[in-house]
Amino acid sequence: MLTVWLLYVLTHIEEIASILEKIGVTLLPLDFSLLKEAEKLKNPRDFEDRIHLATVKSLGVKTIISKDEDFDGIPGITRIF
Repeated sequence: MLTVWLLYVLTHIEEIASILEKIGVTLLPLDFSLLKEAEKLKNPRDFEDRIHLATVKSLGVKTIISKDEDFDGIPGITRIF
């Protein structure tokens, strides 16, 4: 799971919105309720990761694809990759 900004930083492709739309990627909004949920979480350590966790929990996602070991041991979430 990547933010569009991070994807741009990694690729330097300015047409990222057009490409994501063309391949069928759905962008999810970041709103105050997700930020507030992320603030309440104690783990993972990084706030960006807590925002991702709050997002997947709000969507009922149980399995994530990530190389980030900070997601290991989070109750209700299985990390693969």
